[in-house]
Amino acid sequence: MYAFNNRHRAALSVEVEPKPVHRATCEQPMAHFGTQDKRAVALADQRAFPLSKGRTGGDSLEPGYPGSACGPNGMCTKVPAQSLIPGHAKVRDYPVLAKVLLWVP
Repeated sequence: MYAFNNRHRAALSVEVEPKPVHRATCEQPMAHFGTQDKRAVALADQRAFPLSKGRTGGDSLEPGYPGSACGPNGMCTKVPAQSLIPGHAKVRDYPVLAKVLLWVP
């Protein structure tokens, strides 16, 4: 049982770089990465196509699924074979407090 209204340590701030890193916080899989302006981002990691196994392009995270990308707010920025991106196409994003450690709720 976890207290989800508290902050939990997710990673060291030195671990956050443009390459995504997989971490599980409160048994929730997350992909952590840093944006171009050095902001830390935490997105829910997916089972089928893990975001943590993808790569970053600018501020977007491109999972292993070809042609798709998610922005730092979790919204899809590219969807394969579609010019119109559905508004509900997103992954869960977590607020991050980055000091020496990354803290997520």
